[in-house]
Amino acid sequence: TKLVSSLMTIATIGIIVVLLSPSVQGAKTTIRPIEEWAGEEIAGWADDVSGLAIHPHSVEWALPDENSPNFPFTLLDWEHQSIWECEYQGFIQERVIDEENTLITIHIHVKEVPFMIFTYQLGYIYYPPLYYGMMKYSFECRILFNTVSLYNILSISGKIPPIFEIMAAADPDLNTRFWPYQGEPAPLIIFIHFVGDGDLTAAGWPVPVPCDGKVLVNQVGIWDLGLGDFRYPHDSVIIK
Repeated sequence: TKLVSSLMTIATIGIIVVLLSPSVQGAKTTIRPIEEWAGEEIAGWADDVSGLAIHPHSVEWALPDENSPNFPFTLLDWEHQSIWECEYQGFIQERVIDEENTLITIHIHVKEVPFMIFTYQLGYIYYPPLYYGMMKYSFECRILFNTVSLYNILSISGKIPPIFEIMAAADPDLNTRFWPYQGEPAPLIIFIHFVGDGDLTAAGWPVPVPCDGKVLVNQVGIWDLGLGDFRYPHDSVIIK
């Protein structure tokens, strides 16, 4: 499976060497409040085996535009309940790696999160939603920044950029549309872990009916320099 829309480029071949260096253990570490991350939304998570995609924080959704030249693969649009509207706790770990690079790690646990589940096939999410419900999850994300660029971004917004913007920064087709810090190099997401569980409360469309069930999610993504993309040693979206 894939973190939906996870398109990245290679930043430097020396990243793995640096991160595994014994000197890293003695690097300077700073703890920041989680509110300094602009993580209002968490991306969708998909499972090729089960054919399901789950979108945390999704409340309402809209049909794709049937007049779009990309129909039926037009991206769905929906309203969100942000992380900050839910019950959450977490922190940001900032660790200096070397003279040029800083590793930012997001740690957050969120409860009472609405979600929707869609059909997922061949990299696309298909409407309408299959299920609705409420969940809790834990999320860890490690992001490698150029240190000068990181502090330039913080001086502008005061926030670590959201995951989608970081992914967009590395994609030539999305960079100018969705990366607000033009001129700043793209950060590199090197590790993602999203794990959670929730209760199904309704199913079907256009009139959802009450239902019972559980959803279990466990997604691990590790950036592979040689592949130029993520490897997913564990990835599942399962309904029980």
